[in-house]
Amino acid sequence: MTVWRFLLPSGNQTLFRGAKEKLSTMPNWKLAAAVTGGALLAVSTAKAQRTVITVGGANPSFSNLPAAVAAAAPGSVLVVRPGTHDGFTTNKPLRVVLDFTAQTGSIVAPAGATYAIEVSGLSGNQEFALVGRGARIHGGALGGIRVSNTAGRVVF
Repeated sequence: MTVWRFLLPSGNQTLFRGAKEKLSTMPNWKLAAAVTGGALLAVSTAKAQRTVITVGGANPSFSNLPAAVAAAAPGSVLVVRPGTHDGFTTNKPLRVVLDFTAQTGSIVAPAGATYAIEVSGLSGNQEFALVGRGARIHGGALGGIRVSNTAGRVVF
């Protein structure tokens, strides 16, 4: 059984439990990241189902984060487990959950990249969310995260 633990700003914990096969039909979680002091707030909003893709760790869907982002369908949730992962570029509405702390993992800019994470080209009705528990992002030559040419919402 997989246990999802989200720490709320008050210090309370909310647990979501589900068998591994149920993760692929997890309700559409709009992960609004109040990453204040490492807190993560999860709010269930829509009725649609989202595909959950795991990256790294034991029995991952993908061992490589850029490959997982490239293969993910719009609206997917990517759960990135502890470890050092290359950054990525996307124009898809995704939810990327960095399920590690600065001590247990990081996102690094790929060799020669100007940013570790780039998001661009979202239409007005699309949303990209990047949430975590104090994860470390090591930037490229110009910075860590770049958002450009997007009319959609980007939530950190």
